[in-house]
Amino acid sequence: YGVASPMQVTTALTDDIHNSDVLLSCAIAYDFLCTKLTAGHREQVANRIISETERLHSIIRQGADRSPQNFHKDLPSAAVALLAGSIVTQYDDNVQRSLRKQNAAREIMQRVLAMLRRVTDGSVPTELGFDACTVHSISVYIHIAKIRYGAEHTEHPWLKQHFAFLLAGMLPGY
Repeated sequence: YGVASPMQVTTALTDDIHNSDVLLSCAIAYDFLCTKLTAGHREQVANRIISETERLHSIIRQGADRSPQNFHKDLPSAAVALLAGSIVTQYDDNVQRSLRKQNAAREIMQRVLAMLRRVTDGSVPTELGFDACTVHSISVYIHIAKIRYGAEHTEHPWLKQHFAFLLAGMLPGY
């Protein structure tokens, strides 16, 4: 893998987080609409998802091996977009390349979940501030991991505390 400074990777991830959201949305739409598209349009959309997934994968590869101290808050969102893009185009792309991208995304998300398992007081040791997109990406990953790979993360302590917090915020008297 190429070597990039933490600042270069952070800037690339921040710049590409919007593209990650768009990629995730396009992958989901493609999955739902694939059978309704003409062969030419399906190929065009699949090729675009593949190229964006490949571009995102190269950015993630440069930043994924960083220490937890340099863990970027947008990495989970990028990893989920990478995972979704590589799943829905698995048979339009080279299957082995697609599986490598899926595995890279899953490794990142496993590291995120492992880090969150150590969070007991709401703080994150890496001074990582989670925003709504990051939390959404973690939730999406937990769902994909369960239905696609049979990985059970629904009992994860962070997830349970997060949803308890959300519920408490909706109850009267909060």
